Amino acid sequence: MGLFRKYAELRLLTVRKSRGVLCAQDRVLAGLRPASRGDIVVDGQRVTHPISKVGMVFQAAVLLKWRSVLENVLLPAELAGLNPARYRDRARELLKLVGLGGFEAKRPGELSGGMARLCAEFGHIVEEAAPEFDLAAARGAFATAFQANTTANVGRATGGRFPEPGLVEPLTRAIAERGMAISAPDYIRALQAMHRESRRIAGFFTGYDVWLTPTLGMLPPKVGAYGAGVTDVDLWLAQLMEFLPFTWIFNVIGQPAMSVPTAMSPEGLPVGTHFAGRVRRGEHPLRPGRPDRARTAMAAN
Repeated sequence: MGLFRKYAELRLLTVRKSRGVLCAQDRVLAGLRPASRGDIVVDGQRVTHPISKVGMVFQAAVLLKWRSVLENVLLPAELAGLNPARYRDRARELLKLVGLGGFEAKRPGELSGGMARLCAEFGHIVEEAAPEFDLAAARGAFATAFQANTTANVGRATGGRFPEPGLVEPLTRAIAERGMAISAPDYIRALQAMHRESRRIAGFFTGYDVWLTPTLGMLPPKVGAYGAGVTDVDLWLAQLMEFLPFTWIFNVIGQPAMSVPTAMSPEGLPVGTHFAGRVRRGEHPLRPGRPDRARTAMAAN
């Protein structure tokens, strides 16, 4: 329903409506339909048809899938009877301003945000949300378990002996050396921390069916960027967490997750979307049974 408040003239319009419903007031203000009574005036001009001073912003992306990103941006100029070529440079500047420089020729479905819009089209309620948990505790526990596990695997390959220099990569040897210094109580405390944070994250999925995040924290680097010749374990782990800010969490908690290539960077590198679902008994873990009731959480940029 809409509520008009009139003082000396129309000053404030508040429109409250159901999700996905375009109210009649929106259409009247935009000049898309006549008012049933009274007048709508903008800057002294009576609104009887669409005017250039009034625009409409939709809650969801409204794009023509068969047009490129740049062509979609230029569409209002075309509809206004203007020459799109005159506004092409300005459109490119605006795309660069919002982080879409280099994507001008892509279709809307090739953008990294396309998967969120696709979920919305399939009937999901897509919201910006994330589980609340102790990230530092989870990272520390993961690092402890990872180092101890590396020690165990190296020992299994060498018959229990610590590897001689040159037998394994310097990084693997450094991680295994760190793992040997971990005491049994410290290892148990790490497992307890992982279980505690896993339960907190699992609680998040009582309200959401899917958590949608990027697969990587950055575009794929060149081969060799994370070489095994380094021996600074802490630095390597920090770089690893920055590179994979979401996927390692599901190595810890064991919930179903998958990475899907959904876009391409301007350099031609794949950009992945990470889907994490809750554990479901007797059902596909990433296929909500009732799409009309499904809720998808999307990580903030």
